[in-house]
Amino acid sequence: MAEPSPLRHEAFGDLPKDVGPWLRRLVEDIAACFAVAPDGIYLHGSLSMGSFRLGSSDVDLLVAVQNRPEADDIGRLRSLLLGRSGQPYDVELSILSQAERFPWRHPAPFSWHYSEAWRDAMRSEQNGGPAAGMPPADPDLAAHLTMLRARGRALYGLPVALAFPEVPRRDFLDAVLAPDEESCLESLRADPVDGILNLLRLGLYAREGRLGSKLEGAGWALGLEAWGDSDAVRRALASYQAGRAGVWADAELRRLARTWTTAIGHWLGEGTHEDA
Repeated sequence: MAEPSPLRHEAFGDLPKDVGPWLRRLVEDIAACFAVAPDGIYLHGSLSMGSFRLGSSDVDLLVAVQNRPEADDIGRLRSLLLGRSGQPYDVELSILSQAERFPWRHPAPFSWHYSEAWRDAMRSEQNGGPAAGMPPADPDLAAHLTMLRARGRALYGLPVALAFPEVPRRDFLDAVLAPDEESCLESLRADPVDGILNLLRLGLYAREGRLGSKLEGAGWALGLEAWGDSDAVRRALASYQAGRAGVWADAELRRLARTWTTAIGHWLGEGTHEDA
């Protein structure tokens, strides 16, 4: 009798009808790139939380493997993602071996990473190794793993809780918090819509202890009438849903950075939510 497929068919059932079948094929093809089957393939981010938007959202994946992948594995995976990412959904993917996952450390090391930001570097690579300039560790993995354990799902292989460790709250906050108002402002200037919505969902976590999507953070912030930010929140939300950048005055971005970094610092300082 054939062994049951490690693909978790039920994990695709509530995904948007166009995305679900596309992602199922991608996961099967990712698994086939490895000479030794992965421990698991996992979805986190907006698609898992029901706030995915074509043109403004990535399909965020983590792959757990026993040992660092061989050069041939990476070569096959790179070719797959160069052909599949952006057709029509952008993919962001990181691979972590058992030794890179356990014991946990921050920033977390990883075996390989793909995103559209690395497309040109990936095209130029011929030896199956990491793209030139790719760092050996990624502080953002603390946030990705936290969100995966809270709101993500296993698409293939082991359950999430067996594949990835719990991330300490201090490491999660180090990954998501801007160190000061000016750093926050620079982030807003670089990408106003994403920056504003990420700031709002960080506010949701800081005040309520809830790990939310960008849409959930915006919905929560719209209930804070006393803050006077409803217009900015609605504009950011509309721009995100429409996949456009919008127009933002620098003075408005500075005010948002000041208001929200102050509030988030105050809420976190109260220490009422110790678990990420």
